[in-house]
Amino acid sequence: MQEGEEGQYQPVSVDIDEYLRGQIGHNGGPPLEGESKIPGWITEAQFARQLGLSIATVRRWRRRGYGPPWVKIGRRDYTRETAAADFAAELFVKAEAEREPPRRGRPRKSR
Repeated sequence: MQEGEEGQYQPVSVDIDEYLRGQIGHNGGPPLEGESKIPGWITEAQFARQLGLSIATVRRWRRRGYGPPWVKIGRRDYTRETAAADFAAELFVKAEAEREPPRRGRPRKSR
């Protein structure tokens, strides 16, 4: 916050979205922890944030082989940038296929 003309504090204009995405580091430093520095790939933290899940859930899914394919580079696990959207679309298609088709004709009388 900065002090205004009248002695009252005015908010500093910082793009919070850019800060949270890691475009602006803390005090001009490197991007936030958990952000991918590899173009086209995202970390498990970014994947969890895109789906609104906890990192623990994403790690459990990965251990069980559920979800998108992952690649381990060093100590971190990465997946493609489009993995969250592709995974959600795949779940939607699966749910639509499992839905029971509508019955034709009049319902039967129960005896």
